[in-house]
Amino acid sequence: AQLRIHACGDCVFNIVVRSDPIMEDCENLTFSGTYPQGKYPGQEEEMRKLELLPNDNFKNVRDFNCLIDSKNFKIIV
Repeated sequence: AQLRIHACGDCVFNIVVRSDPIMEDCENLTFSGTYPQGKYPGQEEEMRKLELLPNDNFKNVRDFNCLIDSKNFKIIV
């Protein structure tokens, strides 16, 4: 699965994804790798089995409108 965002602005995405997020025709987006931990028993184990943890792909945003030094998004660690 892949996160693709089109024509979006002023949004915050708290995501855990297996591939790099892709954005196009967007501005002022914020990405973070936080997720609600401990929502159910075994959540961490399940996420590891799905290869979602450890994960920092949220940092690798690809802006198809600006491939180098995009100002259309920021990363919160």
